[in-house]
Amino acid sequence: MIKFNYAPDGIGEGIFKSRYFRDDMGEDEFLVYIFSKNYAKYAEECIQHFNALPESVINDICQMIIDYVKQDYEDFSFPAFGKPTEILNYCGFGSLEIGYPKHGISYVIQGEGDWGEMIGFVVTEDTVTYVGKNYLPNR
Repeated sequence: MIKFNYAPDGIGEGIFKSRYFRDDMGEDEFLVYIFSKNYAKYAEECIQHFNALPESVINDICQMIIDYVKQDYEDFSFPAFGKPTEILNYCGFGSLEIGYPKHGISYVIQGEGDWGEMIGFVVTEDTVTYVGKNYLPNR
């Protein structure tokens, strides 16, 4: 169970370990943010889902990151990859922001790429619904 620290506005912050993704220093500790204490159990469900993503979904995320960078950052170059997950050597992630329970399991993973911009991806249930820099959900 994650222990959350709450700010006066009710936003909570906790720490968990990521099974696969790392930050820019190679560490596996991620921050998780919730909007109120009422979301603590849901956050645990989202983290469990995130840490159980199948390899095929992780590969899809990585390929989508590669495609995004190639399209939007033509000046940034990286070598041809033998497998899509090698893009993770060029970006780091460090936080998870949960969606809302009424949408089912949904969360945003946030990080930064070596190309100098934020990068994130949105997972809703078992589908990657967005990869790019404009990943924050509309509330």
